Amino acid sequence: LAMGLYLFVVATDLTLIYMMKQAYRQEISTREEVQRLAEQQEVMAQELDHRLKNIFATINAIISLSLKNASSADELAARLRDRLTALGRSNLLLRGLREGEDASLQSVIFQALEPFAIVGTPRFLAHGPRVPVGGQTVVVLSLILHELGTNAAKYGALSVGHGQVSLTWDIETAQDGTEQLVMRWSESGGPPPLAPQPGSGGFGSTLMKRVIAGVRGQTEITYPETGAEVRLTLPVDMLRPAALPG
Repeated sequence: LAMGLYLFVVATDLTLIYMMKQAYRQEISTREEVQRLAEQQEVMAQELDHRLKNIFATINAIISLSLKNASSADELAARLRDRLTALGRSNLLLRGLREGEDASLQSVIFQALEPFAIVGTPRFLAHGPRVPVGGQTVVVLSLILHELGTNAAKYGALSVGHGQVSLTWDIETAQDGTEQLVMRWSESGGPPPLAPQPGSGGFGSTLMKRVIAGVRGQTEITYPETGAEVRLTLPVDMLRPAALPG
């Protein structure tokens, strides 16, 4: 009887010790999970703050440049509406991504040019490797591509029924050894382009240069008789949101 009682007490103690260890481990696991969630929330808050700052800076550039170039209140309203809508589409694309996920450059291109009804038609040739992009770069490229599409629809290849646009991209090595994303927009079949007067720049080209500078990129615009040609370059290390400056 004494031995049985002893074994019962030992078994009970071992069970209690096991339960206490399990409870302790659960508490540690819960604390670690709370800490992880807190850190994740902080990262998301910083990313949101960064994104809002960039969006407001872009909106400010759009407004200031629109005011300088609009000839009437109606024209100003139309310009602002179109470009803010383009911004909205780019942010919808970002919102649809899972945490840590990037958009593909092709999806950014197709969404930005969707309003011009050329995606998936013979009038638009798009070719290049899969390139992941995220953060402010999505917004910048969306706005620039919308601007290119708008200019082509008003004055270039998309203003006539037989005009075409070619957009190619690739990762190339610059002279300093750094890798760059290079995008080439070429129009053909439209009316001969009219180059802006020296020093005037034009709203579209000025806006493109202003916004792409925010991701350390550059634009080169030429006007051969065959149609407008635009070359966009930006460092590969600016394509991902983690690489964006604060």
